[in-house]
Amino acid sequence: LGFVAALFGVFGLLSRVALGITAVCFFLTQDVWFRMSLFHDDWLYFNAYLLILACCPCADAWSLDRVRRRQRGEPEVVGDLRHRLAIELMVLWFSGVYVAAGLAKLFPLVKVWGWLSGARAQSFAIEFLLDSPVYWMTEAPLFDYANTRWPFALGAFFTIATELGAASLVLTTRYRWLVLPAILALHLSVLMFGIPGFLQTACIAMTAFVPARWLGAGSSSR
Repeated sequence: LGFVAALFGVFGLLSRVALGITAVCFFLTQDVWFRMSLFHDDWLYFNAYLLILACCPCADAWSLDRVRRRQRGEPEVVGDLRHRLAIELMVLWFSGVYVAAGLAKLFPLVKVWGWLSGARAQSFAIEFLLDSPVYWMTEAPLFDYANTRWPFALGAFFTIATELGAASLVLTTRYRWLVLPAILALHLSVLMFGIPGFLQTACIAMTAFVPARWLGAGSSSR
């Protein structure tokens, strides 16, 4: 049911109903079933995105719903404030996911040294070594993970700074050219150390930052 609803959502057919069903199915599988049966798997990016899309007029441009409205002779919807509100809410959620991740590495304070010293990242690299694309290509780690910690400390500092820096995405558009690539670099490095899933998810979630003018939707900066 969720897969069929998602396909309807992709093509913009019965969009609000389809996306509402997709949101419910996504929550039940990713946040309930996986948590009980396999592992803790909260894909926080898409929970809010799906709900926002289900509640906003997301089918007013590139969709089969728009084609059907044209065939019925209904007027076009242009410049609706709800379009901007939906984008702003997505940006707020995206930023909040990263800021929360950064704060979770700093609080409670007893966790700070474990992250900033690189110990946590080092343990992850060792644990997921055999799942690492680096190991698949070279059959060896990049360096001696067990006895070299400073690269992990440097990476941990970059990670926390990037995650906390995501707060700027809500406040201004000025630094997006820096923050968004830094987030992608963060996920790419995590992927190379054997933890997949976040890079492609972040890329999809970042569509909320595509400037409207690139899509022929006016001169808005988002």
